[in-house]
Amino acid sequence: MLTAQGDDIVLTAKKVKSYEHLPGFWIEYEDENGRGFAQPDHLILSPKFLLIFECKLSWVSAASEELQTLYGPLACGLWPTRTIYLIEAFQHPNGFIGETVHGFEEIWERGSKEVIQWQAK
Repeated sequence: MLTAQGDDIVLTAKKVKSYEHLPGFWIEYEDENGRGFAQPDHLILSPKFLLIFECKLSWVSAASEELQTLYGPLACGLWPTRTIYLIEAFQHPNGFIGETVHGFEEIWERGSKEVIQWQAK
């Protein structure tokens, strides 16, 4: 069963033509610390872009850091020709101060250079 954020993400994925939804996709990697594994909550993969979603019930700053320092760099290595969007999805702001998106169309307006906060309804 998907969370509220997961349901929103599946609906988002259906708006993308020619996509693959990869929930809970495992990535194995090796770095200076040795062998590691990463599992973003949702990936939406299309021929031109990749959306990486980290979903939390409430906003936490650690999710943005994980997107920027782990999932983003791994995705750039695996899918170097795609534009990558890093999205932290949450239901409860829990102290978050800033702008959030509430739908698919707003993602493109924000661009791919920053972590995008998606507040699920």
